[in-house]
Amino acid sequence: MEKPSIRPFIEKRTSEILTVGFSFDSPELTTGETISSSATTRTPIEVGGLAINSESNTTSEVSVVISGGVDGNEYQVKVLATTSDGMVLEGNILVRIIY
Repeated sequence: MEKPSIRPFIEKRTSEILTVGFSFDSPELTTGETISSSATTRTPIEVGGLAINSESNTTSEVSVVISGGVDGNEYQVKVLATTSDGMVLEGNILVRIIY
């Protein structure tokens, strides 16, 4: 399976609260298959670092609300989406904190 088409990185200010979307469509999802659950992680984990405020999913997309971060640092946000057929799909994005 191919990876979902997502931006390789986003730039974020420390004070911003943003929603990042991970879209999974064909060929990742077969006809009738949907996203049934998801889990989001970020690395590195540090005091004052990037926070995952919330996460939600539709049948083909996972939305993650992020905030905070340390100026000048980069964080990887990773989503694992489990489908109705039991498959696990992965989406990644790099978040750069610019100030």
